[in-house]
Amino acid sequence: MADQYLGLLEDLGLPKGKAELPPPPTLPKPKDAPSQPYLAILPGAAYGPAKRWDSASFASVIRDLQKSHSLQPILLGGLGDVETCQAVAQSLGSPVTDLSGKTTTLELAHWLAHARLILCHDSGPMHLAAFLRKPAVAIFGSTEPAWTGPLGSSVSVVRHKVSCSPCFLKTCPIDRRCMTRLTPEEVLTACVQRLNQK
Repeated sequence: MADQYLGLLEDLGLPKGKAELPPPPTLPKPKDAPSQPYLAILPGAAYGPAKRWDSASFASVIRDLQKSHSLQPILLGGLGDVETCQAVAQSLGSPVTDLSGKTTTLELAHWLAHARLILCHDSGPMHLAAFLRKPAVAIFGSTEPAWTGPLGSSVSVVRHKVSCSPCFLKTCPIDRRCMTRLTPEEVLTACVQRLNQK
């Protein structure tokens, strides 16, 4: 997609340039951020429910990362993600910081800039994580990483490829198999691999 937009410049007679990220800014740590390393979880996806993994699966990965890496979970998202974050918190069944709907976009960037790991969908926050060069795992379902995937190398993409994906639909007309067949173990493996990379 970045190449497509850059191609528009070329069509206008301007230099095309390269699909490269600019240097990331240095952002201060949020004053309410925990002193211990934290996991930023963004379970929402404004595009539609076809892009959202289920809350119980998110909770499973969160619990495992708490045990294996002592990461404190922080739920983040916009006003439209409050219900989704609450569902993850309920599935988790233990106290969790939920900042959904409580941060501006700039404040969200500050939280992401200091996270040890970011877990999200194919979404705006995924691209923000890539821009900030933060280790992240992005879940893809109805969309195509080759088209809307993150730039750079800090974000790992996980998906369970099925015959009907990518469909680019906002709501799945069948059984959301691209999401329901993606297991917590697959996502956890990607998270651990990302955490172990220097």
